[in-house]
Amino acid sequence: MSSDYRYSIHNGKTSATITHLILSYSGLVTISVHDLNGRELQKVFQGEQTAGRHRLVVDGAELPTGVYSLQLRYNDKSACQKIILLK
Repeated sequence: MSSDYRYSIHNGKTSATITHLILSYSGLVTISVHDLNGRELQKVFQGEQTAGRHRLVVDGAELPTGVYSLQLRYNDKSACQKIILLK
């Protein structure tokens, strides 16, 4: 991961996952949920975001229990994190 951003994910025993995102500078951010085949299932956020700490909630109520990839795109960089959704 780049030092320009970092994020952490917390998934309790609910269908929601809380993502904490820390950005070093303002920029275009896209966060999306993908299945293990790479298909985008849900766009969590897309737009300009200011520098600093942000909290986003990934609502998995419409998704079945399973393993997913949470993809972060920030300006010209990207990172993925595996999430497990339990209901």
